[in-house]
Amino acid sequence: RNFAQLLGTRATLELHNGNQDAAWTNLLACTRLITAWDPGPYEISHMVQIVCTTLAYDATWQALQADGWAEDRLALLQHEWESVDFFRGLPETEAFSRAAAADVCQRERQEPLRPSFVLRELFHSPRNAWYGFTRHWSQIWYRHHGSYDYERALLLFHRDRELQVRRALQCATWSEMCPLPGATNMVPILVTFLSKYQTHVVSALDRLQWQLRTMSQGQSLLGLAAGAEAQRRILIAAIALERYRGRHGSYPKALQELVPEQLQ
Repeated sequence: RNFAQLLGTRATLELHNGNQDAAWTNLLACTRLITAWDPGPYEISHMVQIVCTTLAYDATWQALQADGWAEDRLALLQHEWESVDFFRGLPETEAFSRAAAADVCQRERQEPLRPSFVLRELFHSPRNAWYGFTRHWSQIWYRHHGSYDYERALLLFHRDRELQVRRALQCATWSEMCPLPGATNMVPILVTFLSKYQTHVVSALDRLQWQLRTMSQGQSLLGLAAGAEAQRRILIAAIALERYRGRHGSYPKALQELVPEQLQ
């Protein structure tokens, strides 16, 4: 993210100083941080790509205010943005989250249980000994019963999220997509269920959700991807308009005039 911001700023600065070749190099590098990067199936990976998209969007919008861009450079820039698909990996990301959650639960059950009390506390502090004893048996019960309930709930949650994402991606427009569950706002993982079992795994997953929710400002990954897709389409249209103006000396009266010479 910091690198994308640096490249975008350098591109704008080079344009200000009249160094269009250097500006082009930085702008293309900033763009390819998004277009040439295939994010892994992790939410944070997609979120970073989307943040970088906004930075590249701002830099490109500034660059398009300068005249004198060669047709081949504009065509290459447009081709770069036409090659991106922000939605393609989202179902796989939900599937990976489901598999990762199951793996975490299974590894937690393999960890050795440490007793929460010692026998000598029965004489020095019976109350503390009783608390440690009941806590230890609670851990045993969770290991053999509660952890399976928790794993099952996680699997069902991520299964439902994957199905919802796949259903949303079948919609033709955002207006059809946004009323679906979890399309716009992030769905918290089992808030009521998490309160029943406070193990280190539960706490870790809770912290991860809080971090993701803070970074996304409460928006769902699908909603963030839709925002990046809108920016992508705006840039493609803007670049195509500049290419049209370079060939014809003026902008078209309607976007339809860009088809099929500049736009598909």
